[in-house]
Amino acid sequence: MSQFRISKKKAFKSVFVLIKPYWYLVLASILCSSFASAVSGGVAWFVKPLFDKIFLPRNYAYLVYLPFAVVGIFILRGLAVFFQAYFMKKASFKMGKELRVKIYRKILRLPVKYGTQKSAGDFISRVVNDILLLESTVGDISRTFFLETVTIIVLIGVALYRSWQLTLLTFVVLPLVILASEWLAKKTHRTRHMVQSRIGLITHTLSETLNGLREIKVYLIERKMTRLFSKLCEETLKYFLKSVKYEEGIKLAVNSLTGLAGGIILLYGGYLIKSGTITPGDFFSLFAAILMVFNPIKKLAGTYNRFHSFLAGLERIEEILSLPEERGGDRKVSELKKGFEFHKVSFRYPQTENLALKEISIFLPAGKTIAIIGKSGAGKSTLVSLLPRFYDPTEGS
Repeated sequence: MSQFRISKKKAFKSVFVLIKPYWYLVLASILCSSFASAVSGGVAWFVKPLFDKIFLPRNYAYLVYLPFAVVGIFILRGLAVFFQAYFMKKASFKMGKELRVKIYRKILRLPVKYGTQKSAGDFISRVVNDILLLESTVGDISRTFFLETVTIIVLIGVALYRSWQLTLLTFVVLPLVILASEWLAKKTHRTRHMVQSRIGLITHTLSETLNGLREIKVYLIERKMTRLFSKLCEETLKYFLKSVKYEEGIKLAVNSLTGLAGGIILLYGGYLIKSGTITPGDFFSLFAAILMVFNPIKKLAGTYNRFHSFLAGLERIEEILSLPEERGGDRKVSELKKGFEFHKVSFRYPQTENLALKEISIFLPAGKTIAIIGKSGAGKSTLVSLLPRFYDPTEGS
């Protein structure tokens, strides 16, 4: 199978179709994330009255209630985030279960030739490892997207209300975040493909080693096999580290730009306080909202990067699901009376140059026991495999 590519639009459509049966879990997760975001916005909003009506006028009578309010806020938000994650991950794991069954059913319906073209280890890797990747990323991406997007909207609303000039000035750094995210995400996509393919090779090598353990011991090639396996693991590690580098690069970029935004707020915000345009409470409320908003932006940027890892896994799954299924003939056989006849049958295996069978003409009468004798590689198994139509002949009938 060649490297398969799908567009982002098709990827979203595929995920929507897969997770649609569990819409009630997704809806519950969205409601929980909206509540958690509202709590985050409330924290930034109440910074202003906290400064202007309690700390600056030294009205400390209300301070006794603050610890209880803080504890309550954190518990409420923690519960909302907990249930939001639980509902979304439950939906993604249910999706993964159905997807495994769907792929297994597909494999059973594939022509036998795909079993010879692609290693069993690669198929196993796609059913196990790639779906594990999909389960984890669909759950994490969805919960992060819904939670952090709403949080960003609420916090930006608070900041704009306090001072729209200072807020807009701060967000000049956002295009830099978007550009960095897109550049690193594309690199993650390519690297993740290599990681998943190497994991498939590792699975295949382990399977082949266990099946051929006797031969390996007889021919004393344990060291050679260890070297080959070690080299494969080293290649996988190299691509894993590249993937980590790109994922952490997003966080580094957003952290650096958050510092830049903070510097802008302090510089221009200090001027606005001095000129009397805004109160200290307005400034600290806005400052809290802006600093809080960059954390979800960082998470969204990392999520976009992870989406490309998810896309690589989805492409490998869709590649299997897009394979043509085995087609039966239109003849019904009630009882074999005469037998089978091969008329000038030639056969070549896919992706090979030499013919396995060349112009074979033979009649196999019904009710007889027939022995086919020949040296290894002469085509005995191939000839028998053509009878139940595991393969179609290249030439002849």
